Amino acid sequence: MRLIISDTQPIDDDWTYVQDISLLDIFVENCEAKEIVVDFFLGNFWFHQLEEVIDVICRKLRLGGTITINDMDFDFLVNKMESEPIQNINNIVFAERAIKSFYTVEYITSLLEKHVKIIKAFFDDNNNFVLVGEKC
Repeated sequence: MRLIISDTQPIDDDWTYVQDISLLDIFVENCEAKEIVVDFFLGNFWFHQLEEVIDVICRKLRLGGTITINDMDFDFLVNKMESEPIQNINNIVFAERAIKSFYTVEYITSLLEKHVKIIKAFFDDNNNFVLVGEKC
């Protein structure tokens, strides 16, 4: 099973799509997913909930499976604020949705490393972080 957790429905029908974390247990058994993509989704949760959310998601990943997290890095955003008009910052932060928390790639990495081995970590062309982990 390939699983995408996002506010935006994927174009590819080969993916199981979940946008409500409370429904994850209904759609996906533990250790069932061979690939999980978490796409700009973690900001839907308060900071104190992030560890539990990562735990729930990683339980769905099978041995040898991969998880990819794409999201915005708070450190980058702070650096960008120095040179951007406030309207642009608001457009970046609140692009079509309200977020509940900010976090850094380092913080999400620390939560993810409890479950998977990080095999790739980089910033994409839009300066969002991308983490790829494999369950060993």
